[in-house]
Amino acid sequence: VVGELALAHVLVVGALLLSASLLAATRVDLGFAPEGRLTAQLNLSSDPYLRPGPGGGEFSADPEPRRQLIEAVLSRMEATSGVRAVAASMTPPLGGAPNRGVLVEGTPEPLAGQEPTADFQAVTPDYFRTLGIALVEGRPFTTADNAGGQPVAIVNRAFVGRYLQGRSALGSVIRFGGSPRHVVVGVASDVRNRHVERPAEPAFFVPFPQNVEAWPYLAFTVWTRGDPAAAAPELRAALLSTDPNQPISRLVSVDLVIADQLSPRRFTTWLVGLFGVLALLLATIGAYGVLSLSIATRRREMGVRSALGASRASLRGLLLTEAAGLVAAAIVVGAALANAAGRLAQSLLFEVSATSPALFVAAAMVVVLPALIAASLPAERAVRMPPVDALRED
Repeated sequence: VVGELALAHVLVVGALLLSASLLAATRVDLGFAPEGRLTAQLNLSSDPYLRPGPGGGEFSADPEPRRQLIEAVLSRMEATSGVRAVAASMTPPLGGAPNRGVLVEGTPEPLAGQEPTADFQAVTPDYFRTLGIALVEGRPFTTADNAGGQPVAIVNRAFVGRYLQGRSALGSVIRFGGSPRHVVVGVASDVRNRHVERPAEPAFFVPFPQNVEAWPYLAFTVWTRGDPAAAAPELRAALLSTDPNQPISRLVSVDLVIADQLSPRRFTTWLVGLFGVLALLLATIGAYGVLSLSIATRRREMGVRSALGASRASLRGLLLTEAAGLVAAAIVVGAALANAAGRLAQSLLFEVSATSPALFVAAAMVVVLPALIAASLPAERAVRMPPVDALRED
C-alpha cells in the first residue's frame, strides 16, 4: 500500500508541475496581442525579388518588385471589410528573425568575438499597431520614412537595457551590415519573437523602404474584427492576384501558432496526468483491498472492544488512524522521490519551481483523500457489525 501510494504521489506531483507550467505558458506576456491576428508567410523566389551578383554570385535585393508586392497586398487588405489593420514584416509573429551584428555609435569598440547582436526586422509603418505592440518612447514609423528619408530605427527595451545602459535611446545611432547610420526614433516593448517560452531578445526594426538587403523573407499580418480565419481567403487572393507565381508557405492565425508551439508541452502534461490518474486509481483499489482484508481479520477484536464498551467512533478512529499512518508514510516517501525527480526535470518546467510547496501539498491532498475513503469503507462495515455477530465469526 505504501509503495503504490508513494509512486502515485510522484506521478501526481509531476502532473501538477507540468499543468502549472502549461498554465504559465498560456498566460505569459508575449508583448503583442495574438487575438484576431492572421499571418501569411512567404519565401520570396529569386525572380523577380532577388538579383544574382556578378557571375551568378551572392544575391542582392531588388526593392522595387518587393515594394510593389507589399503595397498591392496592403492596399487590397485595408479595403477589406472586417480588417482593422494590416502590415508587412520580414518574418511573422513567433516566427523568429535574423540575428545580426549591430554597433551603437559612441560606445566602446567591442572585443573580438563579443560583438553585439540583435534580432533584425524590416516592417511597414502599421506593424506595431497591427500587432498591438506598445511604444514606450518616441514615435512609430510613418510613410515619410521612405528610401529618400533619414534612415531610422526602433529598438526594444531589451536592446536598450543591454546596449544603451545609462544613455537615452532616442537619437542614438546604430549601424549594421552595410547599411547607413540609422537614428533611433522609438523604443518598443519587448516581444517574444521566437517561442512562447523564450524571453525577448534585443531587437531593432527598420522601415522596409530603407532596407535594401537580400533577405528572401516576407510576411503579412492582418488584424481582424472577428474570426481571423474569415480573412484568409481574402489574403490568399490578394497575394495570388499580385503575384500568382509566389507560393504561400504558411497561412495561419497567430492563436494557432501559439497552440502549435505549446502542443508538445500540452501532450506531455496530458500523458503524465493520465498516468497519474491511473496510478492513483490502482493505488486506491489496492489500498481498499489490503485494508479490507486487514480489517476483516480484526472483526473479532472489534467485537470484543465493542462488547467491553468501546464506542463506534473510537473503533472507527482506531482503524482510520492506523490506515492514516500508512498513507502518511506513503506521502513522506512519495514527496522525497518527487523532490528528487523534480530537481532532475526542472528544465522541463516553465516558470514553476520543481519544489513548489503549494503543489506538493495539493498533490498530497489528491493522494490522501481517496486513500482514506478507501480505508473508511471497510472500517465502517467493521464498526457497524453487531458484537455478537463479530464474536461468532470463525
